[in-house]
Amino acid sequence: MTTGQIEIVLPLAYSTPTSAEEWKRAMSVPGSELPALSVQQKEIARKLNISEEEYARNVLAGSYGWERTRKRANDLGEAVQAAIRTLDVRYRVSAVSRDVSRLGGDVRIESPLGEASVLLSKELADELVRPGSESGQEQLRVRVLSALKQAKLRSYD
Repeated sequence: MTTGQIEIVLPLAYSTPTSAEEWKRAMSVPGSELPALSVQQKEIARKLNISEEEYARNVLAGSYGWERTRKRANDLGEAVQAAIRTLDVRYRVSAVSRDVSRLGGDVRIESPLGEASVLLSKELADELVRPGSESGQEQLRVRVLSALKQAKLRSYD
């Protein structure tokens, strides 16, 4: 088992939804502070027939969306870590992956029994990051124990 921070994995093809607040924030940034565009991004802006500044604001809003998504994934990992700590202090969340096809997440957990992956629905993930969510934590603990048992059985194959 390793120690350290939770790895956050987002698919490269994943397009992060940008909130209205993130768009407002990007629109309020002075033009001189917008991110510099690569040659490829400038070419895309030209092909889309939009200004480079407008494209740069789009890039900036997207980066705000990525940061929000990364923070949410990290918060989820920390919530899962808190929930599984009651099972065994040697259990550790090593990674949280965004599962775009299921609109949820995949949490990788290391334990003395091995490594297990637990799929979380968006609803359960939302429940876990909500303060004081006992039912979500209990549902998670059951899933973790089941996943670890399955991982242990597979290791005997």
